[in-house]
Amino acid sequence: MLDRIQAAIYLADLVVVPLRPSGLDVEACRDVIAICRDADKPLVFLINQMQQSYARLAIGARKYLEGEAPV
Repeated sequence: MLDRIQAAIYLADLVVVPLRPSGLDVEACRDVIAICRDADKPLVFLINQMQQSYARLAIGARKYLEGEAPV
């Protein structure tokens, strides 16, 4: 699966990484971040499936991800 993702990243002009505001999703995107850096491709994160009750998680995820790319 990661091979297909890597091939798509190398063909992309911009990589959009959708994820939920959860620690599991944030950790799962680490490989994608590494591939984008290796391929010198810009990326942005899109936090989706956001609910009011997840506000604290979303804030934490955003702060963490902002060190990697725009959120």
